[in-house]
Amino acid sequence: MKRLATLLIGGCLFFSASISASADEKKPQAPHQHDGGEVDTHKTVLQKTPKKVDVKAEALSDDDMIATQRRLNALIKAAVSRQSSRDGTSKKKNSTNSGGGHEHVTVKRSPTQGHGNCVAEEIFDFPQSVYVAEYSDLTDIKNTIVTGPRSIDSHKVRLLVLAYLGLGFGEEAQVFSEHLVGREKVVLDSMGRSVAGLVRKRDVRMIMRQAGCYEAAGLWGKFTKIQYDAHSKLAQDESAARDVGEVSHKAVENHGAEHADVKSADKTDDPEGAAHVPVNKASAEEVISLAQIIQIKKLPTALGVIMAKRIGLHAIEQGDMKTATRLMKFLKTRQRKEDNVGPFDDEGKYFEAMYMIEHGDAMAMHILKALAKKDGAFQVRALNKLSTIDLKAGHANYPGFEEDLDGAAHVFAQHPEGKQALADKISFFVSTGNVSQAIGMTKEKFSPEDAHYLESVVLVSATMQGHFLGTDSEKKLNALNVLLREQIFFDALVDGFPLRSAGISATLDLGLTELAPKVLPTEQWGRLDAHILRGLALQLPDELKTYLPKTAFVGSEFDVLEIKRAFQQKRPKHAMAVLRDIPKNEEALEMAANQAWEAGYWGIARDTITDLSKVEKNGKNTRAAEKNLASALSVPSPHLTPVQVGQSIDELKRLQSFLDADIKIIKEYVDGG
Repeated sequence: MKRLATLLIGGCLFFSASISASADEKKPQAPHQHDGGEVDTHKTVLQKTPKKVDVKAEALSDDDMIATQRRLNALIKAAVSRQSSRDGTSKKKNSTNSGGGHEHVTVKRSPTQGHGNCVAEEIFDFPQSVYVAEYSDLTDIKNTIVTGPRSIDSHKVRLLVLAYLGLGFGEEAQVFSEHLVGREKVVLDSMGRSVAGLVRKRDVRMIMRQAGCYEAAGLWGKFTKIQYDAHSKLAQDESAARDVGEVSHKAVENHGAEHADVKSADKTDDPEGAAHVPVNKASAEEVISLAQIIQIKKLPTALGVIMAKRIGLHAIEQGDMKTATRLMKFLKTRQRKEDNVGPFDDEGKYFEAMYMIEHGDAMAMHILKALAKKDGAFQVRALNKLSTIDLKAGHANYPGFEEDLDGAAHVFAQHPEGKQALADKISFFVSTGNVSQAIGMTKEKFSPEDAHYLESVVLVSATMQGHFLGTDSEKKLNALNVLLREQIFFDALVDGFPLRSAGISATLDLGLTELAPKVLPTEQWGRLDAHILRGLALQLPDELKTYLPKTAFVGSEFDVLEIKRAFQQKRPKHAMAVLRDIPKNEEALEMAANQAWEAGYWGIARDTITDLSKVEKNGKNTRAAEKNLASALSVPSPHLTPVQVGQSIDELKRLQSFLDADIKIIKEYVDGG
């Protein structure tokens, strides 16, 4: 770090002197000399800075060094601007206007040119000259950009952009791509955005077009599209109304990108006909080919590592463990060659944990828990993952897990990751049975228009539906109370019928069918299953049965009820018509016989008893007596013959003896005999 800071400060001092010389020729800067007195204008920036500057560099924090590097970049831009403003007369054909009234700067064409819609091939091949081993090499390249008072070498600018990309510095690459023109400028800017994790739809389109020119561009196309698809889903989750087709969210701090737990779409909304990258879970080649993995290995180390981590995570999500394994081995190999943390920074550790989970390695839990306790975007990722796999895998959450999840959600409140943390906290409440808390947090943290709001409603609904259809009466009752209390919350469901239908089933089990109209509007009762309708028809109060469709009353039990109702309403003909239309089963005949007897329709009772005695398996001893009495009573008393009168008296005595016997048994039971 000390050496890096020294080099950056030295670069600033050098360019400060260069700009002064360019802006004011009366104040030339004295050249540096070797011990032999010869002037060395090419290696000035490589000489050590004075001790005083070195001491200052040692005191710089990481943020200070980043700021210093950005100032150095700004000095390059300022040098170009000042040199162009010195000449107010020359406006050549091959020049660019920097805007705001600035003069034109002649662009010196590089020796490697593109053709047609294709940029120069070296942009994707990464020539050896851009493989930066020391940060001072960047300064060397910068030192050669300005070729004159009003001109720059575009080839050198390109090399500088590629060098930044090779170091994984996407935003810096974007800054210097602004000095280029035409398609080359656009493509390199898109590549910088891809490395920085700032992918837009336009970037996918621009790079995928180059894939038709060079095979090496295909890897960049997949790398960019994978991130765009991931960002688009996160943006849609944040707000369904947002136009995610134009700008996606920056994913991870320090040039990271959102790429885990997202399924790549098969297509993008591309009116200009951009190529698309199909994803097939069954084929590793669909995610990335072996040739492209070899291409990654040949890229500058930092860039290759970034690509391997993000594409590797995507491969796991797509079920392509073959590709994920190859990329993991590549990262492991790079790690052995790196002196510092190298490939396995937070992003790399997260990739490793996801890889371990797929292989059933319990060590993944330790990595995730370590990341969950560490500040940063991957803290939220780890917390989110822990909240979804801990309970399923039987692992216990570490002490303070809920507090960490709350804290991460608060810190990243306006970021998709933070909102996901809140959603996972809600999921945690649901998984532990705290449905009311989950609903309360959903209404507090999300608006009904937020995708996470609907996700929470769906999650809570699925849990409650399970309670309604389960065997635990207490859970049924609690879920029923929540549904009735939170009607507006559940109205957010696109189709709440499955939940409410399960709720109706619970009212039947609990004997609370009078609540049915509040659980499900009566106009939707026709959508209920036949067995639920039958249950409602049997249990609902009569005033509510009118809302049931006719199909609810189909079945032998309803035929019996209809026979009973007809006799009670003094409609014996209707009762017998219903009896004739149904199979002669014991239950229906007995109901008809009893109802006819009680209503005084003796002839019907006699005929029904006769039919009943033919089908019942265990006939009553009193059946013959009942039949004879019904036969006698069906004849008006003035027309009864002496024989009929005598038989009737005998049958009554027999019935009386049966009744006395039954009464005796009941008395003995009551008295404990």
